[in-house]
This record gives sequence, C-alpha cells and structure tokens, in this order.
Amino acid sequence: MVPVSSGWGWRREAQVAWLSKVRLLIHRWRKAAILACLSLGLAAAFGTPRAHAFELFGITLFGGDDENKNADAKPGIKYDVTFDVKPANPDVEARLKGASTLANLTDRLPPDSGALKARAQADVPRMIAALFSEGHYGGTVDIAIAGQPASSLAPGHRFPKGSKPVRVVVRVDTGPRFAFGHTRIAQPSGGEDGPSNETGDYGIVAGEPARSGAVLDAEGKIVRAWREHGHPLARIADRKVIAEHKSRRLNVTLTVDPGPFATFGTVTVAGTEAMDTDFTRRQTGIVPGAPYTPIAIEDARQRLRRLDVFESVRITESNKLTKGNRLPVAVEVSERKRRLIGGNVGWSSIDGGEVEVYWAHRNLFGQAERLRVEGTVAQFGGGPIDELKYRAAVSFLKPGVTDIDTDLFSNLTLLREHPDAYESRSITAKTGLIRRFDKQLTGSIAGEVEVSRTEDAFGTEKFTLLGIPATLDYDSRDNPLDATRGVHAALLVEPFYDLLNDNAFVLNRLDFSAYQRFDDPGRFVAAGRLALGSFYGAALDEIPANRRFFAGGGGSIRGYAYRNVGPRRSGEVVGGRSLVETSAEFRVRVTDTIGIVPFVDAGLVSEKSVPSSDVKFQVGVGVGLRYYTAIGPIRIDFGIPLNPEGDDPDFAFYAGLGQVF
Repeated sequence: MVPVSSGWGWRREAQVAWLSKVRLLIHRWRKAAILACLSLGLAAAFGTPRAHAFELFGITLFGGDDENKNADAKPGIKYDVTFDVKPANPDVEARLKGASTLANLTDRLPPDSGALKARAQADVPRMIAALFSEGHYGGTVDIAIAGQPASSLAPGHRFPKGSKPVRVVVRVDTGPRFAFGHTRIAQPSGGEDGPSNETGDYGIVAGEPARSGAVLDAEGKIVRAWREHGHPLARIADRKVIAEHKSRRLNVTLTVDPGPFATFGTVTVAGTEAMDTDFTRRQTGIVPGAPYTPIAIEDARQRLRRLDVFESVRITESNKLTKGNRLPVAVEVSERKRRLIGGNVGWSSIDGGEVEVYWAHRNLFGQAERLRVEGTVAQFGGGPIDELKYRAAVSFLKPGVTDIDTDLFSNLTLLREHPDAYESRSITAKTGLIRRFDKQLTGSIAGEVEVSRTEDAFGTEKFTLLGIPATLDYDSRDNPLDATRGVHAALLVEPFYDLLNDNAFVLNRLDFSAYQRFDDPGRFVAAGRLALGSFYGAALDEIPANRRFFAGGGGSIRGYAYRNVGPRRSGEVVGGRSLVETSAEFRVRVTDTIGIVPFVDAGLVSEKSVPSSDVKFQVGVGVGLRYYTAIGPIRIDFGIPLNPEGDDPDFAFYAGLGQVF
C-alpha cells in the first residue's frame, strides 16, 4: 500500500488477471521476453546545455537572457554563427559557445539589425569572462556580421533579401594561458588549529592554470573556514589580482577580515501557535554562550524539520554582535495543520481488495507529540470471509524526551493475517527510545511483548514472546525515494524468550543497498541491494510462523508470488530460519519524467540458520517503467520468474510510489 494524500493508492503487489493470453505467449517464449525486457534499459536521451551568466571576481559582467525575452517576434533576422578559435582548444571553444547568446538563442530571432548588433556586442564581455574562467587573460574577441565588424554596423542597416541566413563569425584569439604566480592570504594568525594561511589549501596553487573561478572558490572556502572557527562576520576585505603578461602569471593577494570570535546570543522564536515556544527553542540545540559554529545552525534547522510540525523553518543570524561578542539568532516558523485524516485503497487479483483508514495528530500536547490511529481490512473479494486480514494500531512518539536527539516511541498492534503459508492472530506492544547520533546514524532499543496464535503445516501453536529489538541505521543517500548515490545499511538484532514454551532464540537481519550514478544529473544510476537474515537458538517449528523468513513479491523477488519462496511441508510454504536476497537495477532516465529500469532479483530461504549448498536461488528478471514526480517516482514493474515453483505465476505486475529500494 502506498499512502497518497487524496486517500487513494496502489497495492505494491498487483497482478493483472485479464492478461491470460499474454501469459500464455510469455510462457512459451520466456527467453525472448527476458532478452527484450533487459534490452529496453540500453536507451537514453541526452539534453542540450543552456548558456549561463558569468561573474568575474564577484562582479556581474552581464545578466541572463532577460534582454532577449522580446527578441523572438516574427518575422526576424535569420543568422548562422560560426566560431574561429585560435589556437584550437575544444574545451575553451565549448566554454565560449556556452557563454554566447548568439550561439544559444538562434531559435529566438532578433527583430532587426539593431537587435542582432546588440546581441553580438553583449557577447564580447561574456566571452572575455569565459576566457578568464579558463585562465586566458590576454585574449581578444572580434565579431563580424555579414563581413563587417559588429560595432560598425549602422543603425537600421538592411541585409540583402534572400533565403540565406546572415553570416555571423566570432573570431577569438585566446592568447596564452596564465598560471598562478605569487599568491598570498593576508589574515591574522589562527594559531595551530585555526584556518590555514596556505593558498594551496583553498585551491590556488602556484604553477596551476589561473582560472578565475578558482579565486572565487578560494574566497568562499576561506570565509567558511573562519566561520567554522567561530567568526560569523568573516569576509574578504580586499582582493588584488594582477596579470603579468610578460611572465604569463596571475598574482593574487586576498586580505581577510575575520571579525571577532563570537558565541551564540539570545535565540528568539516567532510564528509558533499551538507549539510550545520554549520547547521549540530547546529543540534547536543552540545554547547561548556556546562558541558559534555554522554547523549548529544547520543542525538546528534539521531538528525542527524532523518534528513534522512546521510547514517552514527559517533561521537567521544577526549581522551585528551584541555585548560580549554574542551573535543573536532568530528562528521563524510556520505551523502545519495539526490533524490529519487519510486512507488507502488497493486491489490485487490474487489477494482481493484492501482498505486502510487513519487519523493522526502532529502536536498533541504542544511539544510535537505524534499520535496515530489506523485500521486495515484486506483480502476481501479474494477468498472466504473468514480469511480476511484485519489490522488495528495505535502509535505515539514524544520527541526530545531525555535530550534533543532522543525520542520515546510506543505502539500497540492487533493483527490477524491469512497468507497462503499460515494463519496468525497476534497482539504486539512495543516501547523504546530512538537516538540520532549524527545526520546519518540512528539507533534504537525497545522492549516488546507479543502474544500470538498461529496455524500452519506444523499445526496450531500459541506463543508469548518477550523481545528486546535493537537497531542501527546508517543512511547517506541523497534521496530516500529515488537515490542516485550513497549507501543505506540497517541492522536489527532481537533476542526473544517464549514464556509459554520456554524457548529462546535470536533474530539477526542486515539490509544493505548502494547507489552509483554515472553522470552529474543522475540519469544513469546503478543500484544494488543485499539482505541477510538468520534465527539462532530454536527449531523452525518453535518460531512463530509470522516471524519466520519468506521471500517473493514486489519488495523481494519480483515475478514470484508473495511469500511463496521458502521451505515446504506437504507442498505448503512454511518459511525458514535464514534468508538471502539480492537485487540489481540499472536506472535510465529517458526524459525528465520517464525512466526505464531493467532488473534482476534473486533469493533463497533455508530451514537452517546458515543456508546449505542444496538450497537453490530463485531468480526473477524484468523491466520497470518510472514516471518521476515531485514526491518521487511512480513505479510499474513487470517481472518474470526464471525457475517458478507451485503457485508462482508466469509473470507479475507491481505498482507503487518510490523505487523498490
């Protein structure tokens, strides 16, 4: 089920029963279908870069394309522009073309000769700046229109009539490339632990190409370094850049005014309504009198956003220090609606329909306490009424219970489920603490009680479990719904003791996924997933069926029936004590909104705590379609099982929001 604000969603695993003819065809031509699915992932489209404005040493030499917004009136003057760059250098020529409005606005015709001349003259400083960005400080740019210099084109000039475009030639003599010569940072000593005085530490290295962007980048790095050392008002007070044409050297001297060392001052909060103002201030983690650091500002912003109470969060540093060199900080927030009602509707040709409704409160007592009540009825229309799935749950979260980074959570769940493998009724209560160690690492520990009754191929059993689940979660992904780089690792260790049957066992599970993009926009991404799980200390029939490992389905091995991969008794899947799953995807964005994803999934479930060599991997392949939206990609996957067993389909469709992993 995928929650959508309108209350509608898709079931993650939906198979299309009305494609029986297609199923028969694919069953007969399975190999050809597999090759066709995988070959779709080799296509991709490439975009055309747009021109960008240039800045030189912090001075804007020109703007964007505003001056040409009205230049596409028709009829206009058609023209053809060519570049003559000497000495030839493909990188420099590409930079010049990227800066040129003549080259990038050929589809927006100038209305008259005056507009064409203005466009050409405006290109000269753009291209000079482009040369500077490549380290060429002695270059020249000349632009000719219809064989004469653009500057000499008379107002109202009329070009010869005809179908041929006006010829525009851009001649560029790049001149020699300069290298950094004498470079220096003039600033007070920061001591052994303070900011470095070496220009090379900021990207300005003597003898290296003297690109103008390197100077600007260095200035930003120097200011950030002083701010990180407690100087919030640091700035570049003076800049001397001298090009020595005889030696082809660019000498740079940057003078830094770090300002005084500062500590945090008062923290004011505005915009709170139902939210407790003092609690909001506390959750920023900014302590008056503590040394200033920009990291504390960013951490405060993230903490307030995690509360899920505020529509917007803005934190502003004062540009003046108060008495004692203290820096006041202003926090401005806007609250979201406190109550939320929603629902989901799903359907599967195998499992029938599913309906979920929920009510939530984001700020129950004024300190971002979250309460959620939800109920689900599923599998109606897919079987007898006594096999319906019911779920009711209440969850509560109290942020900042012991400190600003530790939350208290509790939940109570009543569940009746009836997949093909087993029937289970259970009541589970859990309470514990969640701790954020840093931006990427989170841990939790809780106490859990579960009373259950299960019925499967082993018979009918009752269990009363006491558990202590502990988790560690590391997440460096750039986008959890559509990652293009980073890793995500989640470890769960939970010891259990069965009071009713006097058994003890331990659950261990590791989920790991990694992402690598092959271009900056992230249009080509390789993604991989690995899951390992095991139970130790109890026989298979001593572990409740709803706790055992199963595989198959949309979030597991696509192409196979849901929870249909695992050890069997009398033809019935009973689950296992160990699990291995792996997936590989190659995600290709064909356009800004459409993507194709060929994939391979494999997995096995074993009765033993460590899988033995006689257990074979079940493999599924297929291709997916992605429609990218602001909240994540809408996913449709088509999977084929390569070695299906009983009750597995010939193929399967899955739909959902966000990538599979």
